[in-house]
Amino acid sequence: MSRVKWKGPFINKAVLYFMKSDNCKYNRHFKNIKNSLIVPQCVGFIFQVHTGRDLEKLKINSDMVGFKFGEFCLTRKPFSFKKKKKKQK
Repeated sequence: MSRVKWKGPFINKAVLYFMKSDNCKYNRHFKNIKNSLIVPQCVGFIFQVHTGRDLEKLKINSDMVGFKFGEFCLTRKPFSFKKKKKKQK
């Protein structure tokens, strides 16, 4: 579901406040990011994104700008077929 253009992109204000504070120099981890947009000021930081079960660390690089945090974390396990056992006679 996309956001209408007149509202603009959703950027979590807590993320921007965290990056401007002195706390980010010592602790470069920020927890519990939802569906916020990745802005150029986020490059180089490590965020912890909630996948539904646990928190996954995500290091932001310049190629990720413009996307959302949740697009880079898998929420489902990949499916694999199991081998059947041979029946013994």
